[in-house]
Amino acid sequence: MGIKDRRVLQIIKAMLKAGVMDESEVNEEGTPQGGLISPLLANAYLDIMDEWISGQWENKGTQYPYKQTQSKTNGLWNASTIRVIINNEAYIGNLIQGKCGSVSYKNHKLVSKPKEEWIRCDGTHEPIVDRELWDQVQALTAKNYAPHKRADGKRNLFTGLLVCSDCGFKMKANVERATHKDGTEVRYVSYICGNYSRSGKSACNCHSIYENALVTLVLDHIRTHAKLVECHEDAIIDALASAQESETLSCRAAYRGEIDAQRKRIVKLDALVDSLYEDRVSGLVPESMFKRQIEKFEKERVDRLQSVDALEKRVRSIKQNADNAATWARLIKRYTQLEDLDAETLLLLIDKITICDVQVIDGKRVRDIKIHYNYVGDVDALGEVGVYERQAV
Repeated sequence: MGIKDRRVLQIIKAMLKAGVMDESEVNEEGTPQGGLISPLLANAYLDIMDEWISGQWENKGTQYPYKQTQSKTNGLWNASTIRVIINNEAYIGNLIQGKCGSVSYKNHKLVSKPKEEWIRCDGTHEPIVDRELWDQVQALTAKNYAPHKRADGKRNLFTGLLVCSDCGFKMKANVERATHKDGTEVRYVSYICGNYSRSGKSACNCHSIYENALVTLVLDHIRTHAKLVECHEDAIIDALASAQESETLSCRAAYRGEIDAQRKRIVKLDALVDSLYEDRVSGLVPESMFKRQIEKFEKERVDRLQSVDALEKRVRSIKQNADNAATWARLIKRYTQLEDLDAETLLLLIDKITICDVQVIDGKRVRDIKIHYNYVGDVDALGEVGVYERQAV
């Protein structure tokens, strides 16, 4: 038998000799079919059968030594497995049901449902993946970051992150080649407005900027704000939260006001339907008018209910600003000594970078560049952060 554990063998022996209730204390004939011990005994006998099959086929010698092919694998998960994990909320402790359903009670064909109709229960079991890491991965996935690989093997760092301030188009990478006097060829990567690249000056200006200048600027910006957060973390979090709170409160107030108005109209429609039904029963309203008005009221009611659902989803989608500010502070203060800028750091910290056109002020060419961080946006627009920056200097 394949079982080596003495404790398990003693349990099997005791169960085989166990009696039958109200009949006998000792059973000499063994366990009945379908008893509690039947699955264990079946596995034990199947183990013996597996050994016999292995001896007859797998380990049996052959006339010719056939070569056994080994699968080439490094033991790591492939891309498809990781893609399944980052799209399954079960890994963060959520239970999702209702992803698919039948078309109707007559048509039983299963179809996929939109995410808005899924039934989601949060925190039903212990998570395997940390929620903060999950949110970061979802944010990176939503950006669809796929930098183009250049001929020299390097990738354009800022692809998908740079935005033209005038037209809102994404900036496009452009490789410029130059030859020195000694014959060596060098390449300079610059970014230009995608709208300008496609349609010319009639659509937008060039907004050209070199990648090496951007790397220096962004590195300095990240290090400066990381040091500020390290010295004044609580005060900066409060400043960011209060600055964003005014926008959030105004949006929430507008959404709440519209939701209340829609619900009042729905209540009024229900009252109109009840009144119309009473008039129909009493004979004051003809059948044709009753049907026409009922259809009209029901259509309006459904439309307003859908509008309320959409507005409530918008309200729920507004994140808590204090949590966002704390998350940003926790992330950026890791980079006080950042030396090299890579794609992972950019995507983790920065949402977008707005590039303005060059202006000439007092004979000098200057331009505005606004860095919008994940969770908090443009921190330079807040006067409170500027105060701490001057103190640090």
